[in-house]
Amino acid sequence: SIEMDAQRLTRNGIYTSSEINLYIDKNSKAFFDIMTGFVEPNNLLIRNNIFIGRFATRLFMLRDFADDVQLGFINIAKEDLELYLIDSFNLPKDNNLKFWVRDEFYKLIKLLFEEAMIVKNFSFKLKIFNYYSQIYYLPRICRIAAYNYDIFKAKYHRGIKTEVSAYLLAAKLSVKLFIKEIF
Repeated sequence: SIEMDAQRLTRNGIYTSSEINLYIDKNSKAFFDIMTGFVEPNNLLIRNNIFIGRFATRLFMLRDFADDVQLGFINIAKEDLELYLIDSFNLPKDNNLKFWVRDEFYKLIKLLFEEAMIVKNFSFKLKIFNYYSQIYYLPRICRIAAYNYDIFKAKYHRGIKTEVSAYLLAAKLSVKLFIKEIF
C-alpha cells in the first residue's frame, strides 16, 4: 500500500474505485494479520482477514481525510468525485463534499455491523480485542457526523456541545456493537 501511495502521488493523488478497493484490501489484510498475530499468534483466520479489516481501514481513511488532503492524497474514488460533483482542487470549501462524507459515514457504520457478524465467530480474546479497538475509534468517526459531515471542521474546530453529541452517538453504537459482536 505504501508503493501504491507513492505511485498515486505521481498522478494527482486520486484512485479509481477499483484501485481504492485494492488499497483498502491490502491495508485491511495487514491490519487483521497484525491484530490476530498480536492477540493470538497461533490462530489462522486467513479466510476472513480482508473482510474484517475493511472497517478499520476505511475509518482511518475518513478520520485522516483532512490531513491526507494536505499531503496530496485524495481518498475519494475518481468516480465519486464525478458522481458528487466534488472539486478536488478546493475540497475544504466544496459544499458537495459533505454529501459524500455523509454517505461514507453510513457505509462505514453498516460495514462495522457486517464485520461484527464475522467477529461473532472468533475466539473470545479476538472478539474483545476487536471490540475495544473499534470503540476506541468510534468517537473520532462520530465527530464527523456531529459536525454535520464537515470533515475539515470536525478535524480542526471543536465545541463542547458537538463533542458531547459525538461521544453520545459513539456510546450508543458501542452498546449495539457489543450486543451484536459479543453475544
